[in-house]
Amino acid sequence: MILIVPCMECQIQDGVPGGFTLVTYQESGRYVFTCSKGHKTVTILQAQKFEVLFEIGANAINDGYFREAVTSFASSRERFYEFAIRVLLGKLQPGKPDLFDHVWRPIRSQSERQLGAFVTTWAACFGENPSMLAEAEVGFRNDVVHKGRIPTREEAVAFGQRILDLSREQINRLRAECEAQIMEETHRHLMAARTPADKDFRIATSGSTSIIGLYVSPGDKHHARSLEEALIEVAKWRKMLEELRGVDNFAQLLSES
Repeated sequence: MILIVPCMECQIQDGVPGGFTLVTYQESGRYVFTCSKGHKTVTILQAQKFEVLFEIGANAINDGYFREAVTSFASSRERFYEFAIRVLLGKLQPGKPDLFDHVWRPIRSQSERQLGAFVTTWAACFGENPSMLAEAEVGFRNDVVHKGRIPTREEAVAFGQRILDLSREQINRLRAECEAQIMEETHRHLMAARTPADKDFRIATSGSTSIIGLYVSPGDKHHARSLEEALIEVAKWRKMLEELRGVDNFAQLLSES
């Protein structure tokens, strides 16, 4: 997967985004690069891990890797649990930034317990159980992840759509009642990606819109877009990025696309 990140130094000097560089997703969400003008900068991806994993799943479908798509969508769901627990604990126990680490440490390698923690914190905050995957959907996920089942494209898209629907529904609820905590978690996420060496560089944040769209306004038409529609846009975006390889004037090409 390819991302495009601008050079903040070029933007400051020229007044418009410039010095674009193509990079691949990294676990840290932190990208150090030198633009064509020699500016060395650091860019930190704002997207949460569950958003990135869903993007990887969508790209896997377009590449014809349907099993990998399902595993990425499933991982996206699990990382959404982690994100939601952080937000909900911030709502339930404000002023205790270290609480999540104490809660998460014993269950960080146990997906079933993470699911239980998500259900419990959601119920404690909202007084109801969250919507969950159906038993058949859980069985499908387990067959793919643990038994080596090779799904069809239709099955992969259907599973991804279900994950997308659940994520959108629950993000809407979180944004309605935990907006401040989402912003706190966003800040924590961005700061956690930084290193002591970053003080020597210009630091930028990349906030490109993901398919899930955590930071897109709730009423935006983006949230009505199906996974199939998103896959078309992903394919177009990837084609454009491939055409940008070796091109100096990225900004002009982006404005013409």
